[in-house]
Amino acid sequence: MKVLVTGATGFVGGKLIDALVRNGMGGVEELRGVIRGDPGNSDPRLKWTRADLSQRGWTTCLPGENFDIVVHFAQSRKYREFPEQADDIFNLNAQATFELANWALRHGVKRFLFASTGNVYGFGDRTCKESDVCLTDSMYGASKLAAETILRPFAQHFDITILRFFGIYGPDQANMLVPDLIQRFLNGEEIVLDGNLGVKFNPVYISDAVEAVIRLITENLLPGYEIINVGGSEVVDLRQLVIQLEKFSGLSAKTRITESTPKCLVGSTEKMSNLMKWNAKVSFREGLFLTYKSLHSNAEEV
Repeated sequence: MKVLVTGATGFVGGKLIDALVRNGMGGVEELRGVIRGDPGNSDPRLKWTRADLSQRGWTTCLPGENFDIVVHFAQSRKYREFPEQADDIFNLNAQATFELANWALRHGVKRFLFASTGNVYGFGDRTCKESDVCLTDSMYGASKLAAETILRPFAQHFDITILRFFGIYGPDQANMLVPDLIQRFLNGEEIVLDGNLGVKFNPVYISDAVEAVIRLITENLLPGYEIINVGGSEVVDLRQLVIQLEKFSGLSAKTRITESTPKCLVGSTEKMSNLMKWNAKVSFREGLFLTYKSLHSNAEEV
């Protein structure tokens, strides 16, 4: 089995490749990562291809050989910079996906895994199911939803699984909700809690997310075109997160409570549990502690 991974040095893609190598490749005979820069030191079993996915025609940099599985995890790092970086967001999240699907069509690909996001649903006081109408309110969510739609016709030629991740977090992550809030806490900066809750969500720890992806690579679980939410088993809010950080550190957070309505982005994981017999293993308290400890070595588990 030959597997090609884009975003191979990103947070999820990098952890995925590390896990496959650590577990003896899990039946993967050839593992190729697509990256923009230099991978540095790496396992000799890995092969690398350099390509800039923001540039049209980037798939000409890919190998001419056939692959069995594509894992498309590359995405724009400028997803928060709308409208200034709208071109980069669209080109990386949607246009690059279309080009990769076309490449996959010509190179014998049997399965295509695409990293989407729970943001496609938009915020709302509900638990989001895969069958729900998507009402995204961000360019990031819109570009991912566009990519999902672009991929659907390709399911006539190879299996496609859309993974809508909800709040992936863990050690070594940067510029995302959980590590950003931890850093604000450590810096003594103000943390705003709308309605005394902030945001309600069901984040999934990185090792659980990677385990789900590896199962999809190594087992033919979801034929055809499937959309799957990948989230944690616990619904939490920022206030609970802050309370845990205070317990880990013995410090008091600087918070400001507003009368604004808390945002909610919670994904149902019932479909994934039923189809894959998969549920998150790492509790939010445990995952948050491991993430906090990676940023502050004096943390104490409570």
